Amino acid sequence: MGFSPAGGNISGADDVALNNPATGDILLYDSIFNKWQNKQQQRTIINAQTSTSYTLNLNDAGALITFDNAGAVTLTVPQNVFAVGDHMIISQFGTGQVTVAGASGVTVHATPGPKLFDQWATAELIMTSSNTWLLVGRLTA
Repeated sequence: MGFSPAGGNISGADDVALNNPATGDILLYDSIFNKWQNKQQQRTIINAQTSTSYTLNLNDAGALITFDNAGAVTLTVPQNVFAVGDHMIISQFGTGQVTVAGASGVTVHATPGPKLFDQWATAELIMTSSNTWLLVGRLTA
């Protein structure tokens, strides 16, 4: 199957978009630069964890990290791995409470505390400056 008009119509050169349902690719016509650009459909990577400890790595940037364990879980944020603006979503699928802790030299700001509230609670972890993170979401002390 080939490309077809997104939304079923083409109303002018400035808003031409073609999509390929088989691959999720979208071609957009950029009238400023007078060329077609390929925009792949973006999907969130899901990193499912079942252990009681996990240390973030560069592949986790932009991902959803789920924790499914009956025991308490510690998520460690390492030093000097990510860039300012990197973020990830964390979710507690199991009954074991997830605690976010910074490694030595890493600060995690969270109110009222760095723990996910309960099962199915979700939070976002955002690097705001060098080795400094903001944790926002359904949290507890």
